[in-house]
Amino acid sequence: MPTAHKEGCIMGREAIQLRRLPNYPRSPSTRKVDSTRRATPARPRLPLPIVDRPIDWEDADPIEGVELPSGPLPLEELKEVFGRNIHHEPTAQLGYNWCLSLIQYRRLSGRLVDEGVAYPGDPNHPPISHHFGMKALEYLRSTFPLDEETAAQRWAEREAQRLETELVERGEKIGMYQPVDVPDELQGTPEGRARYGPSGLDAIKAEYDKIPVEEYKPKFPQGEVQGGELEPVGKTGWLVRREKSEWLKKYEEKAAASDLKEENVGSVMSTFSRIWPSALVVAAVLALVTIASQYYEPPSRAARLFPGTPPAAATIFTLIGINLTVFCLWRIPPLWRFMNTYFYVVPGYPRALSMVGAMFSHQSFTHLALNMGVLWFIGTRLHEDVGRANFVAIYLASGVVGSLASLSFFVALRAWAVYSLGSSGAGCGIVAALCLINPRQNLTPIFLPDVSIPISTTTLLALLVAGDVILLARRGVKSNIDHVGHIGGYMGGVLSWWMLKQRGDLDRRRSGADVAARRSLFPKGNKGHGGED
Repeated sequence: MPTAHKEGCIMGREAIQLRRLPNYPRSPSTRKVDSTRRATPARPRLPLPIVDRPIDWEDADPIEGVELPSGPLPLEELKEVFGRNIHHEPTAQLGYNWCLSLIQYRRLSGRLVDEGVAYPGDPNHPPISHHFGMKALEYLRSTFPLDEETAAQRWAEREAQRLETELVERGEKIGMYQPVDVPDELQGTPEGRARYGPSGLDAIKAEYDKIPVEEYKPKFPQGEVQGGELEPVGKTGWLVRREKSEWLKKYEEKAAASDLKEENVGSVMSTFSRIWPSALVVAAVLALVTIASQYYEPPSRAARLFPGTPPAAATIFTLIGINLTVFCLWRIPPLWRFMNTYFYVVPGYPRALSMVGAMFSHQSFTHLALNMGVLWFIGTRLHEDVGRANFVAIYLASGVVGSLASLSFFVALRAWAVYSLGSSGAGCGIVAALCLINPRQNLTPIFLPDVSIPISTTTLLALLVAGDVILLARRGVKSNIDHVGHIGGYMGGVLSWWMLKQRGDLDRRRSGADVAARRSLFPKGNKGHGGED
């Protein structure tokens, strides 16, 4: 008849027979247990015998372990350590106490870092699983605390010394190593010396040994750190540090100064107070671009600054110019304080106007080039489809929505030291709008006009969003890419496409109709799509 499994069995699997452990007297009240059936003791259990074991781990056997300061634990305490369902036989109690002794020995000797808490078993000892070894380790750490890190360091030093001694003995045995007092020219084997001849390093060392020690002393005062520019070729000299000017140090300190002490950054403002001013600015921007896109009237060709430039190119060049200007402003030290305040999205102390400033801000030229490349190659196509007013509205709406999404996400995670900047959110918005406005079943790469890829624009958009979601889930705040800002930008582009579709601008744009006037605050037409954009 099968028996219920006991989770406290150190042996594991179905075999629950416990072997007799060395140095532990076997109680006359116990008997062996059959491998398929658990036996019941014939008489009342006797108290667990106290075994005389060495407490000093250096004198203890690595397998038998070291006795706990409190001695072997009784059954009730073993239940608290390993669980209420452990075996009750005295032989099993000896096994559980031996498990504690072995783990304690590894803690004291430092072997725990190398051998862990598991034991594979041997003819005299049962195996110890990682699960039960961790239970024993948790009990020992809470009851008998000690510096395991120092013990592990000493264990590593002893092992290194032991391995070094073994290597030296083996080298001496096979003739590859001579004692230290043997001259350098006699080191190695006669065959090796005959084959390779004198060492060039020994000759160089002998030359330097002839130079007095005083000539090695440095030519600069002791303790002074040297660094900076090298002397011209053909000259010798020490490196000289190039000190920062006081002017540059002044603006570095001003830029690094914070309105809020670091230790108070997480407690002085509530979550709502961090988000609502920025959300109010984003709502104002969305309302402004919605109204402006409806009432914008394109100038005549004669009134334009660059009559010979296509409207799409003029709009994109203007946006690129703004981004490039902000990029250059980061290189002016007196403006660092101002730039840190309004051209970063910082959850620790957010500024509402940074929702707009951050979408034009880049500190790395690579970051700027990538975003401006997307703006040029994708933006010009979208501009032709929706017109200047709607394009600028999509760009600004997607940028501020991406900034707000990024701020809200990091505030929710209480990641105060994270910062975000760049026009990636706006770029993702124009990509999303273009994919939805021009639904196609095949894509044509920009640089390969004759190649057709069998994938729809909506599928491409779904893959782009899924990629950011997966990377966000895998890396979170550890990533140096603001995936939340990208997702917010996609949301802004989808929302903009929906608004244009509801107003009927896309249909009028494709048909070439020109609505001449609007008299209501929220008209159904769009005056900006006639003429020259």
